[in-house]
Amino acid sequence: MIKTILVDDEQRGLTSLRKMLEQNCPEVEIVAECMNADTAKEKILQLKPDLIFLDISMPGKNGFDLLNEMEEILFELIFVTAHNDYILQAFR
Repeated sequence: MIKTILVDDEQRGLTSLRKMLEQNCPEVEIVAECMNADTAKEKILQLKPDLIFLDISMPGKNGFDLLNEMEEILFELIFVTAHNDYILQAFR
């Protein structure tokens, strides 16, 4: 199983992503859903996921802020966002 954390500040985004993963990716185990960067950081350190689906645009700290706070990134990362403004920054 691929231990996965979903991070999105919108409940609708979390629900949609969870449903898509449950229907199409049986090897993905969702171990936490977080609605902000601070909670996500706690869960990442506690649960040590293999994969994170990370919203970039969130109030307060955004997804990039969260990544910059991490001492080590020991997980794969998939950005999820509805904002085209972040495409180039996400690829870097």
